[in-house]
Amino acid sequence: MDLFHKLNTAILYWSSDLQEVKHRFDIYKKVIPLFLDAKSVLFNVKTIQRICDTARDHKDWSACHIAVSLDFMDLLTHDIFNPLLDVSDKDGLCPLLMAVKSGSTIKTKEVLAAGGSLESKDSNGNNPFHLSANCQKSSAQLIDTLVASLQDNQEHQMKLINLMNNENNTPLHLACLADNQEAVLALLNNGADLSTMGKDGSQEANKKRTSSDKDFRAIMKEYSNQLYLKDIINGGSLLHWSVEKHILRACIKAGCDIKSKDFNGNSALHIMIKHQRFECVVCLLSYGADVQERDLDGNEPIHLAAISGCLPTLKALLVFGADYTSVNSSGDTPWSLILKSHQSGLLHNHDKERNMLLYTLHQLGANGPASLDEKAKEFEWKPKVAENNKIFQRGRHLLDHFLNEAGKNLEDSKKGGLRVLSLDGGGLRGLILTKVLSAINKASRVPITELFDWIGGTSTGGMLVLALASGFSPEYCQGMYFRVKDEIFVGKKPLDDAPVENFMKRELNLGIKTMASLPPKPRISVTGTQANRFPAELHLFTNYQRPSDILGLKEDLPLGLSPASKPDEQEIWRAARSTIAAPGLFRPCGQFLDGGFIANNPTLDLLTEINERNCALRAVGREKEIETIGLVVSIGVGDNPIGHFSQ
Repeated sequence: MDLFHKLNTAILYWSSDLQEVKHRFDIYKKVIPLFLDAKSVLFNVKTIQRICDTARDHKDWSACHIAVSLDFMDLLTHDIFNPLLDVSDKDGLCPLLMAVKSGSTIKTKEVLAAGGSLESKDSNGNNPFHLSANCQKSSAQLIDTLVASLQDNQEHQMKLINLMNNENNTPLHLACLADNQEAVLALLNNGADLSTMGKDGSQEANKKRTSSDKDFRAIMKEYSNQLYLKDIINGGSLLHWSVEKHILRACIKAGCDIKSKDFNGNSALHIMIKHQRFECVVCLLSYGADVQERDLDGNEPIHLAAISGCLPTLKALLVFGADYTSVNSSGDTPWSLILKSHQSGLLHNHDKERNMLLYTLHQLGANGPASLDEKAKEFEWKPKVAENNKIFQRGRHLLDHFLNEAGKNLEDSKKGGLRVLSLDGGGLRGLILTKVLSAINKASRVPITELFDWIGGTSTGGMLVLALASGFSPEYCQGMYFRVKDEIFVGKKPLDDAPVENFMKRELNLGIKTMASLPPKPRISVTGTQANRFPAELHLFTNYQRPSDILGLKEDLPLGLSPASKPDEQEIWRAARSTIAAPGLFRPCGQFLDGGFIANNPTLDLLTEINERNCALRAVGREKEIETIGLVVSIGVGDNPIGHFSQ
C-alpha cells in the first residue's frame, strides 16, 4: 500500500523544520505501513496517532514491540509481524521480555502463542524467568504461564529456571533480593534449585537438582505455614527460612544443600542460632552442619550461641565438636562474648544465666574472669546439686574403677596380638559410644577401623559397628543417632517396620550390600538372637568365615527350619535391623531378635569366637592363621543413677 496515498487525508506532523519532518517520516514509514497492511481497520486518526507517538518515543522498537505495547496482540501471528517476534531493542528486550516485564499475564500468553522464544535474554542476560521474578504483581501467574508453555519439558524448564544472568544471579536470587515472596514460592514450586545461592550468587551454574519437582510441592503442602518469609530478602535456602525441624529434615532429604549461605554469608545453622530455634539447630547438626563455619564477622556458631545466651544450643554445639577456644575477627572468644552480652541489668538479673554458660565452658577446660571488671577473680562458680540428682557409687562402680586404673599400667600385655573392640547395647544411649570412639580417634589420629583388628557389637553397638565398617566416622554416627530419634521413634510401639528398614537401607549403603563385601579388616561380629530355636541361640553376623564353616559343619535342623544366611548372602541393613530388634520396641526381623537377649556386653562372646576360630584353624591345618589376643577394649553406655524409692 502506498503510504502517501493512504495518508493523503491525515496530517501526521506539521512543522516548518524540514529536517525534523524528514526524521519523523523515516521513523513512521518503518512501522505505519506494516500496521495498515496487516489490518486496514486501524486506519483512523486516533490509532495512527497512538502508533506515531509510540514509534517516536521508542525509535529502537520494531512493529512487534509497538503492537505489544498498544495491545494489538492479534497482529503477532500475521506474516508481516511474526518474523519480527524475536527482534530486540537497545536494551535487549524482545516482545516476550517486554510483555513479561510489564507484568501482563495475558500479553505474555499471546506472545508465547505467537511463537516467542523462552531462550531470549536482555542485555544483562536476564531471561523471562528473571524478569518475572522482579515483578511485584502477578509474578506467580507469570511464572506458571512460562512453565506451561514448555509442554512438560522438565529438563528445559530446569535449565531456564536456574539459569544465571551476567551477574551470576538466578531468577530465584533476584526474587529474594526483591523480597518477592510470591515469586520465590512460585519458582521453587516449578523447579528452582532448593539450595538457592550463596553470597554474591556463588553457586554452581545449572546445578543439577537432586530431587523431582514434586518434592517442594509436597513439602509446602505439608508445612505451608512453617517458612519464615521475612528472611527471604536475605537469600539463602529453604533451610534458612524454616521454623520447624520437620521442614528442615524434609528439605535436606529433597536435596537442599546444608552448606549453602545467604547473601550475608550466614549458613542455615547461623540463622537458627540467631533465632534461638534449638530443635532446628540439633536437626542441622545431626545432618552434618559445620560447627566451624564462619560468618562475615568471623563468628563460628559457638560465638553466636554465646551472644544469644541459649544454653541448650551452646551444649549441643559442644557435643558436636565446637571449639570453645576459637577467636572471631574482633578477637573475642565465646567466653568473652558471654561476658559482654550477658551483663547484669537493672530490670533482670542475668548472673545465673551467664554463670551457667561460663560453667559449661569451664567444665570442658576453658578459663577466664568471672566478669568484665578489671579486678574480677578467676571464674570458680558451681551450680548447686540437689540431693535427688546425685549419682551414688555402688560397689560395682568402685570395683570397675579399680580394674580400669589397674589395667592402665599392665606391662605384661601381649605385644602384636589382636586388638579387640567390643560395644555394648543400650538404645539411644549409644550416643555415648560415638563420643568415646570420637575421643579415641582424636587421641590416636587413626581411624577406629584401622586401630582395631576385630570389632563386635550388640544392638545399638552392633548398628554402630556396621556403620563404622561401612566407612562412616564416629562423628557422622553421632548425627545418625539424632536422625534415628526423629525418623524411627515415632508413633505407637512396636514401631512400624518401614521407617526403620528404610533408614537402615539409606544410612548403611555405600555401594556395600552384604556382610561379605565389607573390607576383610577389621573382622566384624554383630550379635543377633535366633528366636526360632529352643533355647534361643546367639548368632554372629560376620564378614569372615565362621568356625563351623571352616570345619565344614552343617546344621541338622528340623523340617521347616532354615539355617542363618552366610556372610555373602546376609545384607548389611538386615543385620543391623536384626541386632536392634528389641521386643516391645521393634518387631522381629525374620527369625532374629535383639542380640542383647544373650550378649548385651558381647566381650566374652567375641573372645569365645576368636578362641573357637583358632581351634578350627588348628583342626584343618591352618595354624599359621591362628591369632592371639593382645588388647581388649570394652565400651558400655553407662548406668542410670540409683533411684530413691518410697517405703
